[in-house]
This record gives sequence, C-alpha cells and structure tokens, in this order.
Amino acid sequence: MKDLSTGEIGTLVSAYDWSQTPLGAAETWSAELQAAVELLVIEIDRAKTSSEDPHPSLFKAQQRHDTLLNEMDKGFVIFEMLFDSELKPVDYRYLETNSLFEPITGLKDVIGKTALEIMPDIEPFWIETYGKVVLTGESVLIEHEVKAMKSWFEVKAFPIDAPQEFRFGVLFTDITDRKLAQERVKLIQERLEISLAAGDVGVWDLDLVSKQAWRSIEHDRIFGYDLLLPEWNYAMFLSHVIPRDREWVNAEFETAIANHTNWEVECCIQRIDGETSWIWTRAASEYNDKGEPVRMYGVVKNVSDRKRQELNNKFLAEIQKDLVILSDPTEIMSVVGEKIRCFFSFSILAFIDINTATNEAMVVYNNRDADILDSVSTHSLGDYLSEIHLGKLKAGQTITIDDVTTDPEIKDGGAAYEIYQVRSVIHSPHLSNGQWKFMLGCHRREPSNWRADEVELIDELTARLYLRISRTRAEQALSESEARFRDMADTAPVLIWMSGTDKLCNYFNQPWLDYAGRTLEQEMGNGWAEGVYADDLQFCLDTYFTAFDAREPFRMEYRFRRFDGQYRWFVDTAHPRFTPEGEFLGYIGSCLDIEDLKRRELNSNFLAEIQKDLAVIEDIDQIMDVVGEKIRLWFDSSIVAFADVDVAADEARTFNTNNDSDIPNAVGIHRLSEYHSDIALQQLKAGQKVAISDVRAEPNIKDNGIAYESWQILSSVSIPYISDGQLKFLMGVHRRVPSVWREDELELMGELILRIYIEIERIRSEAALAKANQRFEAATQAVEGIIFEWSMDTNFVFRSNGLFNLIGVEAKDAPPTSEWWFNLIHPEDQPNIESFFTQIENGQDRYQYEYRVLHTDGRWIDVWEKGKLKRNGAGKIVELVGFISDISDRKRVEEALQHSEEFKNRVLESSSDCIKVLDLNAQLLYMNIGGMGLLEIDDLTPYLNSEWLCFWESEQRQAAEAAFTAAKSGEIGKFQGFCATVKGNPKWWDVVVTPIRDGAGQVVQILSTSRDITEQKRAEEELRQKNAILDVINKCVPTPIFVKDRQGRIIYANPATLTALGKTAAEVIGRYDSDLYSSPEDAVRVMENDQRIMSSGQMEVVEESADGINIFLVMKAPYYNEAGEVIGLVGISYDTLTIAFKLNAIVSVSYNRNKLP
Repeated sequence: MKDLSTGEIGTLVSAYDWSQTPLGAAETWSAELQAAVELLVIEIDRAKTSSEDPHPSLFKAQQRHDTLLNEMDKGFVIFEMLFDSELKPVDYRYLETNSLFEPITGLKDVIGKTALEIMPDIEPFWIETYGKVVLTGESVLIEHEVKAMKSWFEVKAFPIDAPQEFRFGVLFTDITDRKLAQERVKLIQERLEISLAAGDVGVWDLDLVSKQAWRSIEHDRIFGYDLLLPEWNYAMFLSHVIPRDREWVNAEFETAIANHTNWEVECCIQRIDGETSWIWTRAASEYNDKGEPVRMYGVVKNVSDRKRQELNNKFLAEIQKDLVILSDPTEIMSVVGEKIRCFFSFSILAFIDINTATNEAMVVYNNRDADILDSVSTHSLGDYLSEIHLGKLKAGQTITIDDVTTDPEIKDGGAAYEIYQVRSVIHSPHLSNGQWKFMLGCHRREPSNWRADEVELIDELTARLYLRISRTRAEQALSESEARFRDMADTAPVLIWMSGTDKLCNYFNQPWLDYAGRTLEQEMGNGWAEGVYADDLQFCLDTYFTAFDAREPFRMEYRFRRFDGQYRWFVDTAHPRFTPEGEFLGYIGSCLDIEDLKRRELNSNFLAEIQKDLAVIEDIDQIMDVVGEKIRLWFDSSIVAFADVDVAADEARTFNTNNDSDIPNAVGIHRLSEYHSDIALQQLKAGQKVAISDVRAEPNIKDNGIAYESWQILSSVSIPYISDGQLKFLMGVHRRVPSVWREDELELMGELILRIYIEIERIRSEAALAKANQRFEAATQAVEGIIFEWSMDTNFVFRSNGLFNLIGVEAKDAPPTSEWWFNLIHPEDQPNIESFFTQIENGQDRYQYEYRVLHTDGRWIDVWEKGKLKRNGAGKIVELVGFISDISDRKRVEEALQHSEEFKNRVLESSSDCIKVLDLNAQLLYMNIGGMGLLEIDDLTPYLNSEWLCFWESEQRQAAEAAFTAAKSGEIGKFQGFCATVKGNPKWWDVVVTPIRDGAGQVVQILSTSRDITEQKRAEEELRQKNAILDVINKCVPTPIFVKDRQGRIIYANPATLTALGKTAAEVIGRYDSDLYSSPEDAVRVMENDQRIMSSGQMEVVEESADGINIFLVMKAPYYNEAGEVIGLVGISYDTLTIAFKLNAIVSVSYNRNKLP
C-alpha cells in the first residue's frame, strides 16, 4: 500500500491539528482514531477516482509487472505443470527460482520437487489455478493465502513456453502485512463511522474546482435534512449561514485556501426546518503540482449546546457579579430581574413567594413589558396551575408550558393568563428545608419550544436569586434585630459584659454600670474586679482564667459590691465567642443578683436542719448544746445564750450558752437592767427584737456597754418570746466585732426562738407529767389500793386492807355490802354509776371508771375503779372482781397538765404562724389567733369541724392529702401550696404536718403549721420573670439556639432555629436530625458530630448545613447532670454569611462605648 507519510495527502493529514477539533482534545483523540480518519480520507479518494475498479492497486501492480520482473525485486519461480491421463492438473514441480524465493517463502531445496511433496496440505486452489494458466495460455494476477505457509501472496502466473511444454512462470510478493493492515483499516473504519455517528460529526470532501462536495449523512442532518441530498455545493453551505456571519465565513474560507492554512470557523446557521444552530467546521486543502487548490477535506459538528452553554455561563457570571454587589432585595429584583427578562426575551419575569398552607402565590416584584398589567399581588395557585403541576412544583420540579391555550392541564384554555398576555410559561420552584418557598415565573407573549439549556439556566438563576434575596432579607432583619437587642440589653434587668482575647473586659451594658454605680471607664479592663468581695476574688479569677484558657463556658457565684456599698451574691454565666472561621474573640457573660434568693435558700435549709434536730432530740441540755452551737456557727457569733425571763424580778436566768472557748460561761442569773436600757426593755416586753450594732456607740446602753466587756461583746441581738402577753424567754446572739445585722438574719432568729421555745416547753411539760405519773404510781404502790370481790347473788363484798388508807375506814369495820360503798359515792357521780351498770349488764365483761368517795375526814377522794365481770352460762353477772385506787394526785397532775396545755395554747396563740389541730379525719379542731389573722378569719366558728383538705384546690389538695396521710402514719409531711385568705387575698404557704401522740405513742391528732411565704414566692416570681426576660431575649435573638438530649433528639429550639429549619416546634421537638434534613448524608454528619462532642465532653465548633446550601457555623457544648454525666448538648448556630454583620455591630457597640466621656 502506498506510504501515507509522503505525498500531498500525507502532508495534509500530518498538518491536521486534531487537538483543536470538537471531536476531542489531544489527550482523548487516540492515535488509532487519527489513523482511521486518515485512511477514511484515502478510501474516499479511491471511491471517487476509481468507482468502476474495486482494486485499483492490483491494476497498478499489473502495469508495473514487466519492470518488476526485469528488476527481479520479487520472488520468481518456474514450474512444470503435472497432469493425469485425462489432462487434469494434479501437481506442479519446481524447476527454477530466483534469489528472493527462499527469503520470501522460507522454502529450501525445492528444485525438482513437487508442491505436494513440499506442502502436502497445499490448497487445491493453487493446482487448479496454475493448471488453467497452462491449458489456456492466459496469465492471472491473484491475491490469495497459502494456508500451509500461513502467508498471503500477490501472484502473477503466466505461461512461458508453448502449452504442450506445460511450463509457467510465477512472479510473487508476500503481502501478509498489507492484508493484515487492510483488515485493521477495515476494523478502524467501522469504529470511526460509529464514533463519528455517536459524536454527531459530519465528514465532507469539496472539489474546489467544481465546488461540488461529497459528504456523509451526518453532515446533511446537521443542516436539518433527514436524508442525504442528491448534491451539495459550497453555495448551498453559504445559503445556510445566517446573513450576519456569511461574509466573514466566506472571507475566512478564501484566506485559508490562499494561505495554504486550515480553514476553521464557528458560525450560526439556519437549518432547513427554520431552527438556528451553531456549527463548527474544520478542513485542510489539497493542491496539485502547480500549487493550485483542488480539494478540501473537512469535518463539521453541531456545537449549539456548547455555544449556548458558553453564553449562559457568561450571563450567569454577570448576574452573579450583580448579586454580590447589590444588597437590597428590591434593587436585586429590579436590576437583575430586568437583565434576565431581556436575556430570555420574556414579557414578564415575576418573583413569587409561596405559601403552601394557604395555596397562595405572592408576587412581590415583576419585570414586564410596558403595556402589560402589573401582577404584584396575592394569587391563588389553583387559578393558574393544575393539581398535577402543583404536585411537581412542591416536589421541586420545574414546569414548562409551551402554550397555555393548548396545554390540557391548564384550566379554561389559559383564561387566567390572558389578562397578562401570556402564552408560554416556565415556573421554576425553589425548596428550602423540603418546603416550596419561592418561584421564578417566566412568561412570553408567544408560544415557545423551551430548550433544556434555557430551563437549566433558569433553575440555576432561581436558586441563586432565592439565596441572595433570602440573605439580604435576613441581613435587614438582623440589622433591625441587633438594634432591638442593644435596646433590650440596656433596659433588661440583666448585667452583660464582654471581654477580648487579652482576657480584659471591653464592654458593660448600662444596667451593669447602674448597678455598680461606676462609669464604663472604671469597669473596663480589670476594673470590675474592684467590686468583687475580697474572699471571692481569687476563686472568681481562677474560674474565669481556667475557662478562658480552655475556651469553655463557665458559671460561678460570687459576691459583688452594689452602688450602695453592699456586697450581694451574683450568678455569672459566660460563653466563649468565635468567628465563623473558628477564631477566638473572647467571652460574653450575663449576671443576675441572687442575694435575696441565696439568703432565703440558705436560711430555709438551716431552719429545716434545726427543725430536724428538734424533732429527734428529747433532752433540753442536748438541744441547747447541739442546736445552740449550730446557731452560733451559722451567725458567726461568739456567744449564743438561752434564758428564762422573770420580768417582775428583773432577771434573765441563763440556763445554757454556746461560746468561743476563751469566753467565760455566762450560765447564771443576770439583771436585765444591767444590759438593756428602759427603751430596749420595753421593746423586748412588746416582743420586738433589740439589735445593737456597737454597744460602745449605742446611746441606750449604760456606761458605754461596760456590762458586755466581761463577755467580749461589741454587737448583740436579743430575741424575745412572749407568752400570755408576758416576756418569758430570750435568745441572745453576740459577736466580738461591731456588726450591721441584716433583716434576713433577724427574721431567721425569730423563727428559731419560736421553734426552740415550743420544743423546750413541750419537753418540760412532758417531764412534769412523767414526774406526776411516777408519784401516782408510787402512791398507788404505797396505798396498794382496794382489792374487792362482790358476789352478786349474796351481795357480799370483800375488801382489802387498803380501805383505811383510802377513806380512813378499816376494812374490818366496813359493812360487806355494795350499798355501804355506794352511799359513800358523791351524789353527783351516783347517777353515772347506775347508768354504767345498766349498760354493762348486757355488754362487756371488763370496765373502768372514775368517781369520788367520802373520806372519814369529810374529804372527797378521787378514785379509779377497774373490774372484771363474771357471768354464768346464761350470761348473767354473778361476780365482780375489781381494784380501787386513789387517783387524787393524778387528778391534780392532770389539772396541772391542763394548765400546761392552756399555757401551750397561749404560746401557740402568740405564734406568727398559722397553727391548726386536726382530728384523724382531717376535721379542723383548733386554729391559733395568729393563724386566723393570717387567713383573715374574724370568727372561727363556721370553720370548726370542717374538713381542712377543703382549704386546698387541685394540685395543692393532692399535696395536702399526701402530707396528711404521712402524718397519720407517724411521719412528717411537707408541701408548699397556694390558698387565698377568706377575704380573697392571695397567699402562698409552707406547710408542715406532724403527728400528735398520746402517752402510749399512738397518733391521736394532727398538727398543721403553715407559714406565710407569699413574699418568698414573690421573690421567686421575680426571679422567674427575670428568667422569662432572658427567655424572651433568647427567642428574639436571630441566632439559632437548640438543645439535644443524649440520644440526639431535639428537646428545645428557639424561634431562630425553627426559622432556619423551616419547621414548627411540633415538627422539631423530639425529632432526630435524620427526621428533619432533606439530605441523609448531611443528617448523618450532624449526628456523628453530636455524638462525638457528647462522648468527648468538649465543646466544638463545626460547619453544618441543613439543606446543602446554607452553611452554618455551629458551636456545640455538652451539658451535665449533678453526677457529672453528659446528658445532652447545647448548640448555637451562626449563618456564615451574616455573622460578619453581627460581629461588626458588636464591635461598633464596643467602640462607641469606649468613646463615652
């Protein structure tokens, strides 16, 4: 085969710049494909120049035969043909060979041998063919395979002598390589045709003389023809080029021919079907020996998609530039919207917000032709779109309508569109968090065959416009929110501070400055530390610095100086601040004054502890030692003393003191007038506490407090207890140093003396009662009483010798009858005895009762009789055995106890608590005067024997029932509840319900003590309101804040979080991220972040996205239970685009604060 690397065609092919064609760049244009194209060009040449001769190369070989034979540059051999008797060729013998025979065939020593001897498997074809040459005398030129030699040969066989000589010559060439190359070329050509067809590439060959062209079918299809046209010429090509490009395309064609360069152009053509397309064509020219152009070979490809994509990309880049520059939503829609409308030749471009809940489309802006009505309004989606269309849009699928008048899914032939002169539409939706939120409405006056590239570009524009408009709207809202936040921060009762990376504070809000009574300049840096209580300062700094270095949140409580110089408890909570890139900026913290709450909490806990001690300790001295010492330490005092008071004697009998070891014991009798002025004594008698800050400076203290010197006392509080209107008891709390006694301290002391005095009196009363019982038992044993036996049948009564000791009558002198004894019974008691006997005759076998009998000395003796009845088989009483003892002493003790009970009642009446006695059915038996006053009850009578539980409602009643049940079972019940006074004034109560036991330890009644804690509740409500304010701030902050439990479920999300997710609280709370995110991969990444953070116990800042578009910088930190176990995490999200605006605002505030005079 002709060497393709030489000659004009070789030069043309070699000069071809294949890397620049649309068929593929250099790295994808394989050498095999390049060779195939080259061979295809040659085959086209052969097909054109020798269409009647399928083997032009064979005829060329024939023409060169004589020269080749003479030059003997091929193999040559002379054979003798062998025939059988019927002149049928059967073999041939080698007679002579030339020098190339052996190198070409590889056969040796063949002379004189036949073909079958050398190659027994030689094909019969060779014998038959050579036989015909000899017999006919005609030469043959063949190409055939010698399978025995596995080679192809080009053979010219011709007779040498007369036919009868049977000799013939063969001139041959080994063409195995060429045959293999032809097979490869055929295979490559088939592959090339497939590749060109798949790549929509047309091939053409133009005769530059006739301007007629040969081309492939794909060439004509590019110009809109389904079938190959009968003819094609250059003029037809130019007629398809649009007029705008025609002149320069022809100029490029002529220039390429003239300059012997490749012709390559991209131009716009009008297809036969009227559609406009972009084509790319490239060709190389062939010249004759005179240098005249004769042919041009080329390829053509439809590059409309690429050209449109290039234009679309250029337009998209221009729009993106505008979106970056413009920051106002309306300006974006005006400027960018008009560019889009003009680019696509829309009559209307509408920006539409979607409300799927109401099925409404709100056109917020439109760009339109001047003669078209303004469509800015709220429209019903159902008026314009079918349910099928709406379903697709909600799923995020773009809707294209080529003609609203013919589309079967459009109602009434598109009547709704008619008012706006719309015939064709593209609705491009945008989904946010799975919800259809926005749509770009594209409209034309005429029907349109919407191209895929147009739809794709519109969808991309929709996404970018939505993101930019949403962000600019959010930025505007954020700016307004920041201003509101600053106003709230300066008006809310929360103290806020900020610090920089140097640990120094650089911002304090106005409430902080007002609270501290200092200027911003004084507080800046470390100036705030001047207000921290000295004992708390190191702890405060250590906590702050440790958290700062670890970049961790912290919470601490310390005492801080208010503007009036008073140190009050603070709770300070702070978190680190970071940029979206994770750069640490410092800390922001908030503080609350918890002084009142702290003191009430501590005092309440201490009072509960003392009450517990009083409930379990039964010895007065032990109470004084244990409880008194606790009180001394609690008030940081040097002496706590307890004294019984006799005002008439001007005495305070101190029976117990708890004091520092170096102070003398003060137990003994002290003159009240030595320690208190007349004014102070009057206050104590009136039940008022007397608090002295410095005995040396107190004008009402005698001799500058010289009486206190022995006990090293400089400040003192005397707390009185009034019983029956008399000063009965004092508790003294004293310190070595001057002190300003706080109101809460004095209030707590009053509570303590009340409880201590009641318990001491109870123990004293029980001790007196026990002593009386002991005397009674001793007297009974000494007297031994009377043992008697009365026979009912005989009326005989036996009495023991104790009768004399009882009534002064010897037993032997007493008549043994029941009548004698009955006559000694007090006349007032006789009816009761008779009635009693009437009852027991038909009832019980045992009895006991008390009555009075007459002593011989005329005294009435209280006796107690206890007996047992004996009955016969018929149930009749036949005998009575009993014991009679003198109970006069016990009666006197009971009377004394009654007086003691009355005394105790007076104590209860003087209590400031509401004290009630209930029976075991919760019926009200008693309420003290103080309690009536607290409940505003003027007359208790209507309430007596009413059910105490009815005072409480709903949850409070359930708590009251539980406390009452506990007391009935011998335990102490407690609860807090709301109960208005009888006059409707609201009050809160701290209620303790305790059992009242009899001498045998059985619960017989219930004591309910209710303390008015309305003020405490009011303080708690104040704290709740402060927390509510914080909650409002949290809800108003545009930053998403959320809380998750240990399993990753969302248990709290502020409104900003719900807005970012595009969901309601009901759709978010209790859900996992996998329930909320549209992308499973994003949800898995977020949940993996959460579990890693909770497992590590460390705060992290991560980037996360809920919709694959908006990127948030999320600060996540674990939170713990009391056992120190991680039980969840708290997250704060910052939009990476908007956070810069917020930081600038904060820096601006800080900067402006620093500029204050």
